[in-house]
Amino acid sequence: MIGSIKLGQDITLTEKLIVAEGAEVVFDLNGKKIVAGSDGYVFENYGSLTIGNSCETGTVTGIVYAETGAETVINGGTFCAADGAKYVLLNTGTMTINGGTVNGGTSYPIYSYG
Repeated sequence: MIGSIKLGQDITLTEKLIVAEGAEVVFDLNGKKIVAGSDGYVFENYGSLTIGNSCETGTVTGIVYAETGAETVINGGTFCAADGAKYVLLNTGTMTINGGTVNGGTSYPIYSYG
């Protein structure tokens, strides 16, 4: 499955967004804000996820997680820690950062292992 999502307004999640194994998702922040729900996660990626921002502003507040075998590409946007979160970008797969800004995290803003 290949899909594209372009935010039309700011949103606060009630549950994290999951990219299933084998899925390919392109997510355009479009200058909007997406905020994690109570678990602190915005994305949990098991497939292929590309996050970009077609406008100058656009913010992700919460953890972007890439599981082993997943591929995540970040092309722009501002990524911030949710309240009390240890990480902003958490990676056990493959993560490529081509642009954007990462702020916060009580331990490491970007944590990659595996």
